[in-house]
Amino acid sequence: MARGARADKSAPAFDPFIVTTSLDKTDAETRKFIRSHVMRGKNKGKLMPRKGKKSRALDSDATPQSSPASLVQHEDPGWEHWQLVSPRKVASELSLFRYTQELSPPMKELIFRAFTVVKPSMYAVQLFGVDEEQSSGMFCFSGLSSHPAMVPSLLFTAQAFRDMSLGFELGSLAHTHLAKTLRLLKTSLEDEEEATSYSTMVVVSSLATAAIILGDLETAGKHLDGLQRMVEVRGGLGSLGPVNMITYKALTLDLGLAMGTGSKPRFGLGDISWSPQFARGPSGRRFCELEALQPRPDPRLLNIWADLREFSKAANDVEQKKIPMKHGLFYQLSTSTLYRLLRLRFDPKSLSELLRLSLLAYTKTLMIRLPGLGKKMTYLAGQLEIAFLPLPATGHGGSPLLLWALVISTISVFEDCEQEWLQRGISGLMAELELHTWLEVKTVLKRFLWVDGLHDQQGKAIFEKLSSITLPNQHE
Repeated sequence: MARGARADKSAPAFDPFIVTTSLDKTDAETRKFIRSHVMRGKNKGKLMPRKGKKSRALDSDATPQSSPASLVQHEDPGWEHWQLVSPRKVASELSLFRYTQELSPPMKELIFRAFTVVKPSMYAVQLFGVDEEQSSGMFCFSGLSSHPAMVPSLLFTAQAFRDMSLGFELGSLAHTHLAKTLRLLKTSLEDEEEATSYSTMVVVSSLATAAIILGDLETAGKHLDGLQRMVEVRGGLGSLGPVNMITYKALTLDLGLAMGTGSKPRFGLGDISWSPQFARGPSGRRFCELEALQPRPDPRLLNIWADLREFSKAANDVEQKKIPMKHGLFYQLSTSTLYRLLRLRFDPKSLSELLRLSLLAYTKTLMIRLPGLGKKMTYLAGQLEIAFLPLPATGHGGSPLLLWALVISTISVFEDCEQEWLQRGISGLMAELELHTWLEVKTVLKRFLWVDGLHDQQGKAIFEKLSSITLPNQHE
């Protein structure tokens, strides 16, 4: 049935909606008439007002031959109209994802925080441009449906982080998510196949992470003991692959607890080489920045220093040149470097022990960024205080290294620089070296181990704090 169209000055009084022609090629007059009908309101040098839902001239559904992200060209050789058509986003990824349970809007907000706040705040790996496909195996959408306890464990971690950030005790909502996680985890552990599955290990490591967020290192250790048994049943960390995120998490948690409590690492690597692991050539043999130290540090420490120097250079290159770091390099940092440091022991008041502890503190800043965690690492904090009080003799020219060691230890462990002995140590060394501005201080610090994107902000905050206070006379 034919329908009338509104009159137009460029067309007859009655325009047919459907034009019936023969199977022969359309004549030029008919083609011109069809074009004039299609082009009404277009190509007039100005935009026509939209007419609500009925106006679909620019909608992707209005032109059957259009496809997403395509360019459509009119057949009139004298006029071209290019149209970019993009698929419309009908909902957020969080809304579309298929979860193992019904989620309220506040729950989805917590999951969003886990991906955008908790994860970047905890793991420094995010700052080094490590391949995202390999580095996000813990908090990724695909993992949320792999285990019924995955979602509640993630909700618990995010809620615990929120409560801690606001200075609150663990609230009832976090306890609810924790109870559900433990109940579902218990069911999995009673199943022979599920007990050692990858997804179950993710849940356990998530609980250990949450315990560390809360500063409950004892509970974190118990979760890590369970994770260790799962890994052993599967054949050890090697069975998970060298760049597996569970491996990275297990090692990070293990080494963090070893530094914080003085416990023996659970995931030992057996015999290890004391040679540089990724510092090659002259960079593994020359230590110009340490030549002034007397006595000379232990050669094993120097090899670890060479590796950390190489890693720091690569980390700075990520920020300056936007080149992602090789994942294997970060894996070596979290395994070989830290385990070698933890195996070494020197006289508590020796320069080598001070350097070892400072390297532990430095490596912690490279691996985990959780605010407040340093204060809870009581073992490392106590050992550093013993090593620094009084400042050891370093020979002529050793003051710049001592300044670096104090600043790095403050950033990593002491955090707020409230201890008077720490303030006196840093202020005294800056005065001795005649450093009056942050730029002058940073120039000295960068002679050693320093990653601008990780350390600049906190280092500057320490300098500004010390510049704004007056220390009482030591003899008062």
